[in-house]
Parts: sequence; structure tokens; C-alpha cells
Amino acid sequence: MIFLYVWFVPRVKFLIPSFFLLAFHLSCAQSFNNGILSHNGENRAYRLFIPSQYDGETSIPLLLNFHAGNGSIQDQVDLSDMHTIADTANFMVVYPQALADPTDGGSTNWMRKAPTTFDDVPFIKTLIDTVSSQYNIDKERVYATGYSLGGEFTFELGCRLFDKIAAIAPVARPMTKVTYENCNPNRPLPVMLVMGTNDDTYNGIEFGGTKWYFSASETMNFWAEHNNTETSAVVTDFQDISNMDGSTAQKSTWQNGDQCVSIEHIKIINGGHTWPGSFFGNQDINGSKEIWKFLSKYDINGLIDCETNSYENLSSHTTVQVNPNPFRNFIEIHGLKNTIEYKIFSSLGEEIEKGNLTVSNPILQTSNLPKGLYILKMEGQMFRILKN
Repeated sequence: MIFLYVWFVPRVKFLIPSFFLLAFHLSCAQSFNNGILSHNGENRAYRLFIPSQYDGETSIPLLLNFHAGNGSIQDQVDLSDMHTIADTANFMVVYPQALADPTDGGSTNWMRKAPTTFDDVPFIKTLIDTVSSQYNIDKERVYATGYSLGGEFTFELGCRLFDKIAAIAPVARPMTKVTYENCNPNRPLPVMLVMGTNDDTYNGIEFGGTKWYFSASETMNFWAEHNNTETSAVVTDFQDISNMDGSTAQKSTWQNGDQCVSIEHIKIINGGHTWPGSFFGNQDINGSKEIWKFLSKYDINGLIDCETNSYENLSSHTTVQVNPNPFRNFIEIHGLKNTIEYKIFSSLGEEIEKGNLTVSNPILQTSNLPKGLYILKMEGQMFRILKN
């Protein structure tokens, strides 16, 4: 067997069987398009994943996914495995490539050490506009995530491109002092931070009396205040399904912000500088699934269906009605004329329940469903439904 050394993140090397990588690339090649965008005198590379369900007629979300410092497009494709989720949930993923940084030995970095005039935010703005002009993108549902320095850059984008990016989910990096002190979006911004407590920057970093990074706690407090959420978080422990990774996962949620926005911090207790669910680190959760579950609840206006008491029909015609929506323990279907089959899908596109509804019993019992956004499909119609 031949083995290849592959760099997935800066300064961390993994030994992967070559046949595994070959199979991986062959299975995914049909869904990826490589692109070059001329910007500011540079030819900028990016890779776009197009889900198999995309038909060009229905607009779909776009997720920006940024690699770590000294990383590459392929590093982030392999690390996050986000395209697998995108193919099921029907959204596009764009993986941009950072330029070599001459001030850091040629490392490919999104942000450079001060003092510098380098700024990659305009490139990302142009990239969003370019992809949106070539494909049918839902411009109200553009999101960003990234790992390590890519996560740091994701915060920068949330602070400066808030007119284009609906929600962000940085991984393994809190806010820098510069971003923190210059961040003031003119609307609520949903934020999820995924980070390990043993990460070097988790508790912030000071050097020479100067704070370079704010802590994860300070970062979440910033966004709680900005979004006007509740000051106390609801804490939920994930099941510890792997006793070999040396870590556990916990989620803190600050709820009821303006425009129904919440913020979340997935804390990997005893976890390091990792992307949960990837080749290394915590295996109790799939970080990419948790990220999409969070991001997909929002558009540029806040929580989808915020404070609405009417159903949203995703089809062009309706013969039945759904009430109440948002719901808690039940949903009643009005307008049934005969027995019909229904299916409920998660925001990731996974079927989680199906059954039949009758004229005499048109009620769906939903007490077993966790809070979140779902799709209800019946009689050829689809409804976006929200459990509070």
C-alpha cells in the first residue's frame, strides 16, 4: 500500500492511504468546478461545489468556506467535507484560495500582520457577485465559515460584508482585537463559534501588554450585546459517543435577539485546534452538520419566519393550510379532502418522519421534534415550518 503525506492544516501532517484519496477525488470530481477570477491585478483561484439537485430555476443558498493559514482549497474540502452536506441539503459551497503572504515566508494567508494595506474583503465581495451572476443564488442566504485563520477572516467578513452575508460560523479562532474594536454591523448578525478549550487562542492572547485576540467568552459576549439577546445562555451537552477522542462537546445558545437572532458557541471541552468530526479531534459531533443546521435557519433579515403566525408555502399553489406555525406540540392540517401521506425533513434535507393524515384526524403530533426549522411535504406541496 502506498501512503501520501497530506497537509490538512498548517503544521499538522496526516498519513492517508493513497487509494482513499484517489477514491475520494474520483467520487467528487463531477460536482466541482474550478474557477479563476481576475481581481486587483491578481488571478484568484476558487473551487465551486454544485449540488446534484441544482436545476438553475430555483435559487439556492451559497456558503463561503475558508481554509486555514498556509492552507489550500483542497485542505478545506477534505477537512470540512461540507460538500457532502451541500449535496443533500441543496446549497453551493465556494472554496476560495488565499494569496501567498511575502511578510510570512510565502504562507497563503487571508489576513496579514500589521502594519499592512493588504485587504482581501473586496475580493470576497467580488467573488460573491461573480458566482451570483453565473448561478441562481439566493442572495439573502449567503453564509460564511472558515477554519483557524479562515475563521478569523470569517469574523472580519461578518463585520464588514453584513449587507451580503446573512450569518457566520468561524471554527477554531475568536475575534482579533482589531476586528473586535472596528466591528459594528447595522443589523443583527447570527454567529456560531466552534472552538476547543485547549486551543491556544481560546482564552485570548496578550503579548507585550497588548491584546491580540479576545477570548471565546469575550467574543460571544460581544455578539450577545450586539444582537440584543438574552444575557444568559441555554447550555446543552452533546452525547459523548466517542471515548477515544479525549474530549466532549457542549453547546451554549443565547436566544431571543433582535429579528429572532440567536448566537451559539459549540465548546469542545479538552479539544484543541481542530474541526470537530474531521480526521482528528472530537468525534462526538459533526461540526459541518452543526454549522449548516445553525446557518440555514437565517437569511439576511434574521431568523426565517421570525415572529410569523402564518405558514409559508414553498409551492406555487396550495390546497391545504398548516396551523400553527411556528408550532410546539402539534400541527393541524386544514383543507384535507382525503387521506394523504406526509413527510418531514430536517434543514439538512434528511427525512426524519413520515406517515398518513386523515380527514377525521388531521393533526401531527410534534412534541418529539427538537426546536428548529423543518420542511413538511404533502400532496406535492412543501411548507417551511418552525418549532419554537
